[in-house]
Amino acid sequence: MKTTGRICAVSLFGLLVASAAGAQTNMMPSGYPEFRDPVTGKVWTPDNVSKDGTPVPFDDRAFEPRAQSAGVPGIVVQEVRPRVLGTVPITSGPNTNVPTINMDVASLFADPGRRWMAVLYMTNNSAMAVEPVVNCAFTNAGQVVLQTRVKTGPIGPGERVGTFVRGPRTDLFVDQTNCQVQAPG
Repeated sequence: MKTTGRICAVSLFGLLVASAAGAQTNMMPSGYPEFRDPVTGKVWTPDNVSKDGTPVPFDDRAFEPRAQSAGVPGIVVQEVRPRVLGTVPITSGPNTNVPTINMDVASLFADPGRRWMAVLYMTNNSAMAVEPVVNCAFTNAGQVVLQTRVKTGPIGPGERVGTFVRGPRTDLFVDQTNCQVQAPG
């Protein structure tokens, strides 16, 4: 559970910094913050913050998420079964500017220890069933971590649906997801 170690190291260091009222803070030449405990005189840095005072192994230190270069190659294809949430009036047609499919902004969350997930809501504004395809990119600081193509199956006339889209594992950092629905047909 290296992730837990990373979180503990950051949290402990943050607690020490926050709780050391009047402690001196400096920057080490390497750019890491350090401070001297006014009671014990000990100098704390990210190199020596741990439960037992021994140095924290490099693998357990927190990382800069924007420096991540990992990703999942290719495009992952997913076939999902959306859940019908309700119906809407049919407003799309040949003489209107209403799109056949509307998609609400996807929300992003992490299923701890598993995967990043996005929630999509789509509305079929037409009088016929459509099978939209949604392209999503899970990104970190603008760099693509995973691209996926989501096939939903048919969405009935006037139906509003919701579905989950699976992203990369949570050990890869993701800060945003961008999804676009392809035009049906």
